[in-house]
Amino acid sequence: MCPPLSPDPTAAIVDSQSLRAAANIPRSTSGWDAGKKVGGRKWHMVVECLGLVLAVEVTAASVPERDAVSRGQLRAEIGGSSAFWPTA
Repeated sequence: MCPPLSPDPTAAIVDSQSLRAAANIPRSTSGWDAGKKVGGRKWHMVVECLGLVLAVEVTAASVPERDAVSRGQLRAEIGGSSAFWPTA
């Protein structure tokens, strides 16, 4: 018989997308994504291996994926995940 599964995911996949900001968005909440050459905001999404959404955060476009996860808010929401894989 198999042992019971833990309700906490053991791995998570991090992805992000940069979005252009409207002209009325304050500069303090937007940034420049140099890799995609987009000025605006970026959403970071963390999903488990089955594709279920664990957390979403909106930041300035200048914040990379590794910084968004290490800032604490996303990591606190995902709990005990021990492995994170950023997408390219």
